[in-house]
Amino acid sequence: MKKLFIYLTLSVALLATVSAQDKKVRVGLKFGFPNLAGLTGEYVLPVLGGRIAPNVDFTKMPTISLFGAEFDYSYFSLGGNVYLRKGKGPYAHVGYGNQSFKGSYTKSGLEGSGSVNLSYLNFKLGVKSGGTFYFMSEIGYAALLGDSEFKVKYPDGSTDTEAVPSILSKGLMINSGFGLAF
Repeated sequence: MKKLFIYLTLSVALLATVSAQDKKVRVGLKFGFPNLAGLTGEYVLPVLGGRIAPNVDFTKMPTISLFGAEFDYSYFSLGGNVYLRKGKGPYAHVGYGNQSFKGSYTKSGLEGSGSVNLSYLNFKLGVKSGGTFYFMSEIGYAALLGDSEFKVKYPDGSTDTEAVPSILSKGLMINSGFGLAF
């Protein structure tokens, strides 16, 4: 039993010393806003000494009730991280993000349906630490590209336009997460 414990301890220590910067593929989970809870992935390119990493985030949520509406939510982001050190540590991010809402809305007893897609230019600062198992945290700003109105169509043929709440149409992004590098 003692030999097994020593073997496991040495194995874990060896695994912990393996650096994420040598692992080019990272997949994980990200939580926060606008991701809510979703998947993230990146690939560290060999250019600039392994400091450039294209990445993608994806979230698809079942029906949510909020702001007097029931809607399905999805978020997609595609961008790139530029690390100060080889593949880990502090980084800057620039990318494109898209939030999509599709659902029903009730106002004055009428139930209507509609959808909206919001496109953003994302700017974030973050930090990634760890080895094979990593942690990350980031904060940033999303600049809205285009319209931020939710158009609702009612069964009687009438339409209504609602402003998308400002928390969704611009501003702060904050996420944290964890994952595996291999």
